[in-house]
Amino acid sequence: MPLEELFYKALEAGYRRGWHKLLAKYARAPATGRYQSLLHHSINTALTGWRLAKLLGVEEKYLEPLFVGLFLHDYAKSAKEYQERVTRGWPTPPEKIPRGQLAEDFEKLLDELGLKDWSRGIARRVAYLNEAPSTPFDYAEMLSAGPLPEKLLDVAVLADVLNSIRGYWELGGRVSKILGKYGFRIAYHQVSIIRGVVTQLVHRAVEEAMRDKGYEP
Repeated sequence: MPLEELFYKALEAGYRRGWHKLLAKYARAPATGRYQSLLHHSINTALTGWRLAKLLGVEEKYLEPLFVGLFLHDYAKSAKEYQERVTRGWPTPPEKIPRGQLAEDFEKLLDELGLKDWSRGIARRVAYLNEAPSTPFDYAEMLSAGPLPEKLLDVAVLADVLNSIRGYWELGGRVSKILGKYGFRIAYHQVSIIRGVVTQLVHRAVEEAMRDKGYEP
């Protein structure tokens, strides 16, 4: 399925479930003046994963299940219990793996997004394995999920990390280590004053300069 079609299918599914009204990151809860909705985080992580996969040369057959798996990687956060806790500022990690009714809904969403058989299994593993387990149930489910190709798992981890960090100062460590395995390194630029349209022009100019030098923004 082409990326554009997959994107709009996922976006529609997220809006139907009200993900734009749910929180994905408690560190960005409204009390701090910043937040990241579940829909925003899920879509951005999926798009980042697709982009990284193309950049790192992941096989074409993995792109669709990678996108879907990353779109669903925080599905358990749609649970009412998690949303109640996060809005109260209780940073208790949720279960990573959905179960019960949530697990049934997860499988229905895989149907909606058109995945079957092999692709479905890959998407499920991407969704389950891109983060460390939070509970014994998570750990048991992850062990039984089956492996992923190393590069695919690295892309899944990177995509989530890049959409979870609070700023450029968190780009070292894990991000640099994973990219370094494939001969890449990450660079960034910083502007000291934000002036709306002018700032965007500066960003675009830097992107063009990077492309001229063979880099990939």
